[in-house]
Amino acid sequence: MGGKAFSHSDPPLETPRMPKEVYLEVKNKAIRALTPAFGWIDSPIEGPGKKDFGDIDIIVSGLIGDDMRKESILTLINHLLEADAQITEPGSDVAAHFAIPWPKDLPQPVTHEPLQDDSSNEPNSSATPLGVISSACTSSSDLSCPHSGAQGTSESNAEPLTLQELQDKGKTILPHAVARQTGLAVALMADSPGSELGSPSAQDTISPSPDSGKKKRSSWSTKGKKLFIPRSRSFSSFSNLINKLGQSSWNSGDSSGDESKKKQSGASSTPDLITDKKSGFFIQVDVRYCDTIKQAKYLRFHHAHSDMWQILGSVIRPFGLTMDNVGLWIRIPEIERIDKKRAKILLTSVPNHILEFIGVSSTEYWRPFPDVETMFRYISKCHMFYLPSDYVVEEEIISAKSNDRQRLAKRPIYGKWVHEFKPLCHSQGLFSKALTTREDVKNKAFETSVLHK
Repeated sequence: MGGKAFSHSDPPLETPRMPKEVYLEVKNKAIRALTPAFGWIDSPIEGPGKKDFGDIDIIVSGLIGDDMRKESILTLINHLLEADAQITEPGSDVAAHFAIPWPKDLPQPVTHEPLQDDSSNEPNSSATPLGVISSACTSSSDLSCPHSGAQGTSESNAEPLTLQELQDKGKTILPHAVARQTGLAVALMADSPGSELGSPSAQDTISPSPDSGKKKRSSWSTKGKKLFIPRSRSFSSFSNLINKLGQSSWNSGDSSGDESKKKQSGASSTPDLITDKKSGFFIQVDVRYCDTIKQAKYLRFHHAHSDMWQILGSVIRPFGLTMDNVGLWIRIPEIERIDKKRAKILLTSVPNHILEFIGVSSTEYWRPFPDVETMFRYISKCHMFYLPSDYVVEEEIISAKSNDRQRLAKRPIYGKWVHEFKPLCHSQGLFSKALTTREDVKNKAFETSVLHK
């Protein structure tokens, strides 16, 4: 959402763009706050060359608790983050936008200019000019990014823990959770007024591990949750939080009890709007829960580097390949002519296997790109990228599908790829020869042993 999820609420909340130091500090604190409840926590690698941020994206998995219902998980996240407002994504996805107060001890926004969406934010100019295209592609590692959670692994394609394994490890995980809760309680006490303890620094982080749509209407809810956690955030409240979720009436298979309780208490089934008592600046934190760590790792992979997969998707599509939130698919042309939905076959959901199949470096992928041009050069190494001798950018725009036209209008980085990078490569005679065909790609997909799900 680029930090604008709450801009149309009633009343709207101001969620200004965050400078990098504020973004890193708040992201690290949010991850620490969620650690007692989830065995795996991480964020996608940020887009290239970003100096400010509209929101914070966090992916969690490995819930320590028994209540797997969407409402319960999001309520837990809400209270751990101490959110003042929440917008829940519709459907079965366990995801929501949370508004947390802008910390008073961090630099405050100095402007009240209109909010700027990430999707409309012009890419920062690079230190490397968009000139002669070189085959060399270098990336720098941002050591200030947060790390994977307790159950993360050092390899992106390592086998994740299964649900059974998580259950078997329960006796090990829960003591660690209590220890993390203790540390979190100390950190929260340190942030309390009058405390002699120092507040954690944005630099107290661990370097990231190398394994590191369609618009929908969202429902609105506020702080009035069924489970109340005191603002004092004592250790006892944290240690009881997960148990309360498991013991609450939410675990009942019959939800009619909840409705009857609402009627008896006079509570409305319609969430209240934020009152005018809320004031000041807020930070939007988007959190998505995944049932399995494997799915969480894949989403971290697919959402990395901002618009990268918007661009790579347009490169591999003519060769019968499609990427989505599930994995890499191949479309069978004979079936596609009759039924597009049934023409797709899932090849793999393993990140490094996908990168290997399309011919780009996994080592470079798992590091932030210093600027947009470096990311473009990386994408151009895909062996499916080529520009025919008669390539004309105007013709590409005219023949573009509806989704591509929307990307051109709303995604500046994608527009820069189409309007600047591709014409520049064509003018220099680069990538003028196709290195493969759709038939070759299909044969490789069914013959190679690398594509194991």
